[in-house]
Amino acid sequence: MTVSERRPPRRATQPMASAVAIDATAAPTSVEATATLSDDPAVLEALLVATINQVRAANGLPPYQYSPELSGAARAHSCDLASHGLISHESAEGRTLAQRLADATPPWEWPSENIAAGVADPAATVALWMDEPPQGWHRRNILDVDQREVGAGYCYAADDSTGNHHYWTADFSRRGTT
Repeated sequence: MTVSERRPPRRATQPMASAVAIDATAAPTSVEATATLSDDPAVLEALLVATINQVRAANGLPPYQYSPELSGAARAHSCDLASHGLISHESAEGRTLAQRLADATPPWEWPSENIAAGVADPAATVALWMDEPPQGWHRRNILDVDQREVGAGYCYAADDSTGNHHYWTADFSRRGTT
């Protein structure tokens, strides 16, 4: 399977966040449903983070800080899933998020992860994660009061035999003190 971090532009099917800069703490606004989504994974990842922070703001929570390190891990995981046609919190080699982040200094504490596949739009991906009972893990990760940072990863697989094509990962954590 060929995995690409680029894909052809597509039309958004619902409102999405407009903050395309990596400043994910900025207050994003929505754009018209006819806006063309970018084919740049970094832009899509920034939109995912901005949408997560919109949800947090709507729930009276401070925004997550954008983490390039968590985003690197999230994108690598999304591309691993895409290249193997998987939907799993473990990599194709069986590594968990905690194992994938184990070498970080200072260490990450209590990392958690949301994944999704088959959804083309970052706002729709966050809506999918939020559309679960209040104690659902995806929802809890987004609304966690103890986590401080977020990273987002996106990968597109054009010839995905599963038909999912779009793979998303959001990694959440906070830095340890050691």
